[in-house]
Amino acid sequence: MSDSKQDAARSDDEAVRQYWTTLAKADHDASESYDKLLIALSSGALGLSMTFIKDIAPSPLAETRATLVSGWGCLLLSLLATLASLLTSQRALRSTMSALRDPKDSVKTTLATAHARGKAWSRWTHALNLVAAVLLTAGLLQVVRFAAKNYGRPHVEATQTGKSSN
Repeated sequence: MSDSKQDAARSDDEAVRQYWTTLAKADHDASESYDKLLIALSSGALGLSMTFIKDIAPSPLAETRATLVSGWGCLLLSLLATLASLLTSQRALRSTMSALRDPKDSVKTTLATAHARGKAWSRWTHALNLVAAVLLTAGLLQVVRFAAKNYGRPHVEATQTGKSSN
């Protein structure tokens, strides 16, 4: 191969490496944003629903309490799944890095080993992220259902005295 072709190949390789680095950073940023969003939405929904109970519907319909409790359960489990996914993601990265530090094998073997070590943990991370999103959705739906059935109901104290709270 001529020098100009080798230079062009090196230039192409460098462009691919730079593009890969850009994609890896974008993937990392998106993953970080996703985790933060799940945590914010789950914890925010918990806080809002507690405020709703305290200030707007302190006397909810008895038959809707199970809906609220299941919604809170889903939101809490969503938070736990998100936290677990952060741990499995960290484990995937550390397993891969550990394999890359081991100089006993060839570069190709080391890269294959590193990929294999991190892959199982990465699968857990993806599964936990999906579970967290499903639980968040289910929790939000339950909390909204509870709120819809209890919004605008008079307080028990007000109905006992014959006055409306509105």
